[in-house]
Amino acid sequence: INGKITNAPISREAARQILDLQDHPRKIVIKHDVRIPQKAGFGASGAGALSTALALNAVLELGLSREECGKIAHVAEVTHQAGLGDVIGQIHDGMEFRVKEGAPGIGKIKHLEIDRSLFITCASIGTLETKKILQDPKSRNNIMKMGQELLESIKANKNLSLEDIFTNSKIFARKTGLIPPDLDHALKELEKNI
Repeated sequence: INGKITNAPISREAARQILDLQDHPRKIVIKHDVRIPQKAGFGASGAGALSTALALNAVLELGLSREECGKIAHVAEVTHQAGLGDVIGQIHDGMEFRVKEGAPGIGKIKHLEIDRSLFITCASIGTLETKKILQDPKSRNNIMKMGQELLESIKANKNLSLEDIFTNSKIFARKTGLIPPDLDHALKELEKNI
């Protein structure tokens, strides 16, 4: 990753699954150029697994569909508790939200039409390992409960807008404790100017 040898367990798992689909062993080298913060909620591990599956599928001429490669990447990510829904969003373009959890072809997403000239700025002030959160039953239950409540609210909204998504995302982050106090303070300052 970025020129450094790392374990990259999620990409390695996706590669293993792809290589298991063929008859003869191969030696491969995976190189990722990652330009987003890792372990910061931007879906880097899912993107790494998906790009690995797609690249190996193409190089080895396996003929898998984009969705099949997505399922492999999703399984790799879930197996290593690095995320639960990044991959399904990553195989689609534009803005989306997940209506039903699961791998591509199983989970369901809803596209949100947005102005293509819109810019969205993202920031990170540290890391938070998904695996630690998913292994904590109290955190996991709180996330599932809040997620379900907000998802029902979003699904009931017939005129869903980008602002609605962001509002619900902020509520989710605050009520689950996933937003660090420093970032929440900065967000509240920005909200004053909207």
